[in-house]
Amino acid sequence: MALYRCGLLRYLNLSQNLIVGELPEDIGRGLGANLRTLDLRYNGFYGTIPASQSILIHVD
Repeated sequence: MALYRCGLLRYLNLSQNLIVGELPEDIGRGLGANLRTLDLRYNGFYGTIPASQSILIHVD
């Protein structure tokens, strides 16, 4: 799941989509510095948050 050219995106709700699996290494690619909320609740993710997601450190 890669999202590109979303530099102005502030809120991304992917909750309750029955997404199953590990979080991809590139899940935050292209989201930009304006993202404040990334909602992944109520899916079937497992494993650890990829180290490459340090760019999401300020996300609520």
